[in-house]
Amino acid sequence: DLHADGQYCQIVTGPNMGGKSCYIRQVALITIMAQVGSFVPASSAILHVVDGIYTRMGASDSIQQGTSTFYEEMNEASNILQNCSSRSLVIIDELGRGTSTHDGVAIAYATLHYLLKNKKCIVIFVTHYPKILDIQSEFEGSVGAYHVSYLSTRKLLQISDEKMGISTETEDLGEITFLYKLVAGASDRSFGLNVALLAQAAPVEMY
Repeated sequence: DLHADGQYCQIVTGPNMGGKSCYIRQVALITIMAQVGSFVPASSAILHVVDGIYTRMGASDSIQQGTSTFYEEMNEASNILQNCSSRSLVIIDELGRGTSTHDGVAIAYATLHYLLKNKKCIVIFVTHYPKILDIQSEFEGSVGAYHVSYLSTRKLLQISDEKMGISTETEDLGEITFLYKLVAGASDRSFGLNVALLAQAAPVEMY
């Protein structure tokens, strides 16, 4: 539920593989389908006419042009900022991930701030940076926090060192079940280590 007179931006957080990218692709495709006069896969939908749908998704470089993944990411973001209008739908997925966390947060925050203040277009902004949510205080009522829902289990592990005579408790990564539903509120975790373990990217013993 996004509209120019109220909340016109959604910041979407949540775990990796939880369905964030599927959700925003769905919104873009339904908007296109509705605009060409097609039926849409929804029980009901009210959509106004947009003058363009601008997206920044995925990661790819351009070896032929000698440009990096991060440059391509910034080039696409720049194109959006220059060409979108208040009648556009803007969808941005994990802007700033191609560089350091410090730089990435600054770029993502500044980009969203410009879209909200200068363009005032409808925006869905997916991020793993919790700091981005601070922008809600400046644009109160215009920005909503959402996340893809999940169930997670955590178990306490007892770790003992007989030689040192030390006994401590720690939490393991537990298990995560994706519910594939968008709900209000921000997610405090991205569960990147869980996904790494699913992909067998690192031994469990490391964690």
